[in-house]
Amino acid sequence: MVCWTLSQEELLRRSLPSLLCPYSATDDFNHGVVLSNRPLRNGEVFQVRIDKMVDKWAGSIEIGVTTHNPTYLQLPSTMTNLRSGTWMMTGNGVMHNGTTILDEYGHNLDRLKAGDTVGVVRKEDGTLHFFVNGVAQGPAAWNVPPNIYAVADLYGQAAQATIVDDTDLLPLPDDLSEGNNQLSPSSPSSVASGSDLRFHHLHGNNAVITNGGRTALRQNCRSEFNDAIVISNRPLRDGELFEIVIQKMVDRWSGSIEAGVTAIRPEDLEFPNTMTDIDYDTWML
Repeated sequence: MVCWTLSQEELLRRSLPSLLCPYSATDDFNHGVVLSNRPLRNGEVFQVRIDKMVDKWAGSIEIGVTTHNPTYLQLPSTMTNLRSGTWMMTGNGVMHNGTTILDEYGHNLDRLKAGDTVGVVRKEDGTLHFFVNGVAQGPAAWNVPPNIYAVADLYGQAAQATIVDDTDLLPLPDDLSEGNNQLSPSSPSSVASGSDLRFHHLHGNNAVITNGGRTALRQNCRSEFNDAIVISNRPLRDGELFEIVIQKMVDRWSGSIEAGVTAIRPEDLEFPNTMTDIDYDTWML
């Protein structure tokens, strides 16, 4: 589990109600920077849920990574003021060391509401990716070094947030917008199962695995109709039922979900556009 480190003064200013402290999120719109207590591992998703918003300020939560160890960092009023070793998603753009490197990158963070989630991950190849409500927004930066700390900036309207662990249930699809495949927090949560079956970390190019391996999404589902194969993380046992719930449909394409089994190990599979393209050791409905 990743935890935040935060000075006592800033914790009071951004979290406790005003009757316990002379400062609150309605008194100040910044000085709400929080960092992870350790560097992120490659492929580790740092994700937070917005718990509380105020309607006084412009702007909202910002998320990203930094090479700076929080122990030795003089925390700025807002993380986008740092001029070294820092990548932040702010609004719908991405900034590196205080300079915008991507405009119109993904879903606008300023439009998020309480209950929405945002996340960030550095992959093995050094690319940085952001998530909004579990949906990958695509690569945001390249050649990001390892040993980076996660950052959440409780800026503007964002008054309180909580780290979401891999074991926490994420919101399910409710409204997939054409541009960003936004997920709504108002959707029902999936049912947790005692089974250790999950989706494998190897999958088709358009698939995104979230919710601790329990949920699979097809990103850009209104512009891409295939290349989203997902496979179980282990072989099925004799008599074991593998069952999924379809949580969201789009009305753009013909055809729908396909299910089946294969004797091919995911590590040995060059994922095709659709599993029915496989002509050996595979049975599909």
